[in-house]
Amino acid sequence: MNNSYHTVNPIIRIRENELLSKETFDQLIQAPSFDKVAEILKQTIYGQYMVEDFEHHFEQSLNQEIVATYKELIPIVPNPDLIWLYTMRYTTHNLKVLTKA
Repeated sequence: MNNSYHTVNPIIRIRENELLSKETFDQLIQAPSFDKVAEILKQTIYGQYMVEDFEHHFEQSLNQEIVATYKELIPIVPNPDLIWLYTMRYTTHNLKVLTKA
């Protein structure tokens, strides 16, 4: 599908509304246990990934939503390479963190 950016923009705005709010993020930071974290996340877009033993693969569970978002955006943006370019700064940062660990 070859859309223009003005047709993709509303989709991005909707997805922005699904981001964690500051209040939710603060609740996650102050959560006393993984059970409480799961309870909070179940009320968000990440709720579908909160399985019984998610604390053992926490990052993998949350990264599934990132993958789902990319899979949604790549077919509808006029130039999918821009998504790759945009995400490279985060990939680079993550690689730096891994090499310092």
